[in-house]
Amino acid sequence: MTGRFIGLGALSAAAVVAAAVAAHAQTPQPRPLQIWDLKLGQHAMELPPRDFADLACGTAGGPPGLPLDSWLDFGKCVAEATSGLREVYFRHDDEREFIARAQRIEVPSLRFGSTTIYGVPVVVSVLFDRDGFLSGMRVVTDPRGLNAETRQLNISLWNFLRGRFGGDDWKCDDLAPAEGEQPLGGQFLKRRCDKSIESGAQRVMLEGHYYRKRGQAAVDPFTRVATEGQFESTVRAEVTLARAIDNASARLAAIAPARPDLNAPAERARDCPGCDLTGVDLKRADLRGANLAGANLSSANLHGARLDRANLSGAILVGANLNKVEAKQLNLEFADLSGAMLFRASLAGANLRRAKLEGALAGGIELIGANLREADVREVDLRDARLGRADFSRADLSGSHLHNARMVEAVLVEATLAGTLAIDAQMSRVDLSRAKLRGADLFGADLREATLSGADLRGARLEGANLQDANLEGATLP
Repeated sequence: MTGRFIGLGALSAAAVVAAAVAAHAQTPQPRPLQIWDLKLGQHAMELPPRDFADLACGTAGGPPGLPLDSWLDFGKCVAEATSGLREVYFRHDDEREFIARAQRIEVPSLRFGSTTIYGVPVVVSVLFDRDGFLSGMRVVTDPRGLNAETRQLNISLWNFLRGRFGGDDWKCDDLAPAEGEQPLGGQFLKRRCDKSIESGAQRVMLEGHYYRKRGQAAVDPFTRVATEGQFESTVRAEVTLARAIDNASARLAAIAPARPDLNAPAERARDCPGCDLTGVDLKRADLRGANLAGANLSSANLHGARLDRANLSGAILVGANLNKVEAKQLNLEFADLSGAMLFRASLAGANLRRAKLEGALAGGIELIGANLREADVREVDLRDARLGRADFSRADLSGSHLHNARMVEAVLVEATLAGTLAIDAQMSRVDLSRAKLRGADLFGADLREATLSGADLRGARLEGANLQDANLEGATLP
């Protein structure tokens, strides 16, 4: 069973075809940064500060641990017992993925989606020595959220990585199968390979597993029902420096004063009411508590920025990128967010009273407990939004898309929802008193215990809606 491993070309080809189809559908443009764009020997101060996402302490190639604000927080992570290095988990840049998802463009979102290498989902991390120098990088196939068919393709990364680091001069050992381990589809791989690269300055370790463990089977022996996912299909790669950093103290002394101030735009924006910041790049900037009242942030990039308790009242954010922002209790009263992207933005408790969001792309946004009284929310994509207890009193949501939105206990007193699509929306205990719902599509909506007293439902579609214990007193029905 531990002979030469062959025949995985079909798996590799499938991944290649998927990547090629996605690439063909996307207009050519520079690719997002990947782990390979980081260079061993760089210091944490030299790494791109905002081009990678979700930094956290690593767990030996597993899911993220303690969240980190920057690369320089590597010291908060526990040193690994074997190497003494500190692992920092991260994700590849997700800005383009979220733009594509906000625009509901499926193929580009798949191309840029998640953190992948050669189309295979992976967990990536880097390893710092005690002085903060990048001394290693780690890539492990990521099984999270994958169906069995996709997870089986993880093994294709083995061939891709062997090719990346050169097919020759590998020293490989076939690891002995444990009791009960069996080939998967006629294939068995349990191998570890090592080689030196960069004239011996770096070492590469590559390990692959593809088989069934003891007790795993394609068909349950007792029920005779086909099983799903009972197999191992994993690849792990590590690239490390073969020796310690030369002249580390001198390097550190030279780096600090020469380091450019990459946070200058964020520092300026921290207290800049009325400033013209059109098109400014504040991607993943920490702007918690910032004062940007009345500022012009049209077309600004605020992807993944932290804006908790910031003041953007009266600010102009037309066409701005606010995807994935963390902005609890953000003040956007009277702000203009027309055409802005707010996909998966977290604005719980935000103040958007009389704000303008016409045409915004806000799928999956969180507005729990937010104030949107008298706001202009026309033609907004709010699919899958979390709107529980939000106050939309006298707001205009005409033509907006609320498919599958969660709106439990939201307040929409005297709100306008003419032509709004709220298919399968969760609207139990919603207050729609005197709301204007002419032509609204409420097919399959959950309106249990909702208040619809005095509401205008002429032309509305209510087939499949659950109106159990709803208050329809004085309502004008279809």
